[in-house]
Amino acid sequence: KRYFRHVCHPFKCSPQQVTSTHIEGDNNVGGVAELNGKLYIACERSNTIQVMESRTPFSRLESIEVMELKNASDIVVSSKTSELYIADWGQCAIWRVNLSTNKQVDKFVTIPLKPMSLSVNCNRLLITPCDGDSLFLYGDDGSQLNHIQLPRYMLATHAVETARNTYIVSHHNRVIGDTSPHSYSVTEVDVNGRVIH
Repeated sequence: KRYFRHVCHPFKCSPQQVTSTHIEGDNNVGGVAELNGKLYIACERSNTIQVMESRTPFSRLESIEVMELKNASDIVVSSKTSELYIADWGQCAIWRVNLSTNKQVDKFVTIPLKPMSLSVNCNRLLITPCDGDSLFLYGDDGSQLNHIQLPRYMLATHAVETARNTYIVSHHNRVIGDTSPHSYSVTEVDVNGRVIH
């Protein structure tokens, strides 16, 4: 509760940039993940995951090459399994990199839609596809555990699984046939996509 109160309730602060670092190439950053003092950075249109220390001066470490990666849209890391998951917009796939076994790479799953964002809870991967009307939940063995169909008015951009076996979804509120600007909400849904809060 405290987390959502701080995130959703307006508050005044003046963030200051402490430091920054240059990312190789001129691609947009698709996502950033952190584990054990290392940052993993996935850039669009690059098959290289840049790795650097997560503290200043952000020293560069050995990059990870994912040969068939086309267009990274997000990256997450599981602290439980020490595995990176990379959403590949270009191939409708999720790549997995095992950080504890010599950075072994495999195509974890292929999904029917372009993946927009990822989140991981224990050893379960939640995928929000670009069309935003559903969520896909996978186990660490690549088996699909659930396909959550969201209400028609929701256009999801990101989601996380809770310890209560529900899902917190950040989404646009769309009106079918309406071309006016959308409003935005954060909603909790159950395993069947029914709205709880």
